[in-house]
Amino acid sequence: GLEVWLAHEPRRPEVEAAFWELLEARSIQIHRMTHEDGLPSSTPGDIMIVRLRLADGEGAREGGRMEQDEAASEAERVSELEHAHNGSHRQDRELVMQGVATDGALLKQASTQLRADPGVVLAAVSQQGQALRYASEALRADRSIVLAAVTSDPFGQALRFAAGELRADRDLVLAAVRRCGMALVHASDELKRDTEVCIAAVGSNPRAAAA
Repeated sequence: GLEVWLAHEPRRPEVEAAFWELLEARSIQIHRMTHEDGLPSSTPGDIMIVRLRLADGEGAREGGRMEQDEAASEAERVSELEHAHNGSHRQDRELVMQGVATDGALLKQASTQLRADPGVVLAAVSQQGQALRYASEALRADRSIVLAAVTSDPFGQALRFAAGELRADRDLVLAAVRRCGMALVHASDELKRDTEVCIAAVGSNPRAAAA
């Protein structure tokens, strides 16, 4: 069989469950590696190293063919949206939803109307937090949308694109810095001086102490 190692970052519970179900359905043997298994202590706690061993036999070959077909189909949909420019694809909600579910940054290619659609934007920022930059001004001031963005952004940049009042929202900023301490850079000046917020940020990323 073929053995593959990959870094896997857990997402929302329902997505995480679907990830493991997909692997198991493809006759793939799974070993989840933790720090106790020898994973370097420098590896972030929310990253798992997953060892996959593809089973021998027709089942594995069939699974590989199915994955290739699915990947090709998804790539075709994404390509359509990437090359949409001013065409009707930019206004096709179903196509845009499929695209942003795979790559949130494709929200940039969507029509102005769809970049103001809460469902489309939520799907985009849940896949890639920094896609918030392409959302309408109104949705960058929507607390639920921004919360989804900051909690799915491991780099701490999504908060930068939130409306000013939300960058001063203590609970939302706490959620952001717990995901990535460097989000503190984009918090309001008042919250940069908040003891609990600062402790949470430095606990998530020591470099946040310089923010």
